[in-house]
Amino acid sequence: MKETLLRAIYMPMLFYILLQPLYSYLDYMYEMAVKANAAYLTQKAAVEGKVTPQLRQEVINNLTAIGFHDDEIQIESDPMTRYRGERIDVTIKVYRKRTLFPYIFSSESMPDYYVGHGTIMSEYMD
Repeated sequence: MKETLLRAIYMPMLFYILLQPLYSYLDYMYEMAVKANAAYLTQKAAVEGKVTPQLRQEVINNLTAIGFHDDEIQIESDPMTRYRGERIDVTIKVYRKRTLFPYIFSSESMPDYYVGHGTIMSEYMD
C-alpha cells in the first residue's frame, strides 16, 4: 500500500520533469514559426510595396495551420504603399498560451506574445 501511495504522489512530478523539455522545445518552435512568417511576409511585401490583404491572409492561414487561432494573431504594418528605397516594417504578434507549461521553474514571467519583426526596403515601382 505504501509503495502504491508513493507512486501516486511522485508519478505526476516525474511526468512534469520529463515533459518540461518537450514543452520548452514546442514553445521555441512556435516562436520560430512566428519569426519565419514575419520574414516571409516582409519579403513578399517588398515586391508589392505594402502588406496586401492576400498576403495577410496567407500568413494567418500558415499560423492557424500550426495551432494558433485567428483572433490571437495581430499583423501590424503601414497601409500606405511604399516605393522603391522606402522602408517597410512588419510586426506579427501572436498570443502565447500559458497552459503550455505545467510548471515554470524560474521566477521570471513568460512574455505574453510571440513577436516576429521584419524590416526591408521596398522594391515596388509604379
